[in-house]
Amino acid sequence: MSHNGAWCSMASIDAAPGMGVSPEVGAGVSLGIRPWLRVGANYDFSKYAREQRFSELQPLSDTYGGSEPTEQYGGRAYAKLTTQYHAADLTLECDVLGLCSSRSARRFALYAGTGFGWLFARANSYDISLGHERWSESYKETINTWLNAVNTHRNFDACYIPLLLSAEYHISKVVTVAVRGDYKCVLNRSTDNAPKGIGTASAVLRINF
Repeated sequence: MSHNGAWCSMASIDAAPGMGVSPEVGAGVSLGIRPWLRVGANYDFSKYAREQRFSELQPLSDTYGGSEPTEQYGGRAYAKLTTQYHAADLTLECDVLGLCSSRSARRFALYAGTGFGWLFARANSYDISLGHERWSESYKETINTWLNAVNTHRNFDACYIPLLLSAEYHISKVVTVAVRGDYKCVLNRSTDNAPKGIGTASAVLRINF
């Protein structure tokens, strides 16, 4: 079992986003097929929030069709995305230190691995946009201001390639403690709200049977 802190790399729109990430929790099982090689099945769950407050609106250039050009400004002023995800993967992991038969510290292991996984995510986005429009014609002037708030639910699933590195210490034949780093490279991003990747740092307690 593990208790992780997660971070997400995500495409920004204009302003640098603020990120709020909840601790990730997960569990997994592994089977040793060689003293230095094992296969694993892992599950993780977490949620994160991405918030952007824009310092200025992007001007829009357009004409209304009259003799005078139209003054028109508008765009998104605020955006917040909250997402929770479930991730499951299969991995093949190799003990890099185990390949050195001459090493003396058998209690230490350094596993590196990769595999294939699937991400199930559910997201909710809240956007506020506002604008100002003015039409000047020979017989009248029209001014319009608008404010829109939109709440949208988005779901996306994606496959990913897990990359992992785990430094482990065998306290006994039964108990192993480890510090583990993972990165999920998301492949088929069906929406801009899907992360490019998710990284985790974990403290792991392993029970050996």
